[in-house]
Amino acid sequence: MIEFALSKAMKVAVKPHQTKQISAKEKIEKMLLENKAFAFDILVDKQIVGFAMLREYEPNKYFLWNYAIDKDFQGQGLGKKCLKELIVFLKEHYACKALSTTYKMTNYTAKKLYQDLGFQETEVVEDQQEVDMLLKF
Repeated sequence: MIEFALSKAMKVAVKPHQTKQISAKEKIEKMLLENKAFAFDILVDKQIVGFAMLREYEPNKYFLWNYAIDKDFQGQGLGKKCLKELIVFLKEHYACKALSTTYKMTNYTAKKLYQDLGFQETEVVEDQQEVDMLLKF
């Protein structure tokens, strides 16, 4: 069973090559402390396996700022399964109408994940090596 618990810090660890694909833990904590975003620990069978940080940029429209599955739980399909459940959760509990995100151009795993869930590319930001994506409901 997948659950989402409000969080004030990222409690998962990623693989060394993934650290540049998410914000630094200090930055995450600062944004959460200043209420510039909100976050969830992602639990599967009561065990923390992931983290998601979001911010509302327009009423009922959210930006998925950071999303990570703990290094010990990667490769099991949890990234897709948990994000799919997070989308349902946001629709039901936050009246979410759209979810946007970005990924680094070299992060092919994130690209495939978002595309598989129906996100559409909206912009390529060459100077930052990022791709913006949007999922509308």
